[in-house]
Amino acid sequence: VTLDMAKPGQEYIVRGIYGGCRLKTMLQERGLTEGVTIKVIKGGQGGPLIIEFRSSRIMLDSMCAARIVVTKGIDDPFEPVEECSGAGKCTRRRHKWGWRHRGRYGQEV
Repeated sequence: VTLDMAKPGQEYIVRGIYGGCRLKTMLQERGLTEGVTIKVIKGGQGGPLIIEFRSSRIMLDSMCAARIVVTKGIDDPFEPVEECSGAGKCTRRRHKWGWRHRGRYGQEV
């Protein structure tokens, strides 16, 4: 389940953040990492969410929340997806017409 489909008042465990390097870094700076227990305070589908974790609250828009995978318990089944290949740096760059990879077939220039 992604965080944008979570119900208010429920507690969840963050299992993965799959929004790219910028989103992952921004959330890590605020303390939201994998394995953290969060509680959805307010929100609904299509709108912003307010979540509470580690005695702090943050607001996320629906685009960010859709990229955070959560489960209700630690024993719930979860299949991770492939992450960014860079070590802290993404190998993609923004192009005029959308995302383009550096080099061809995954090779860096």
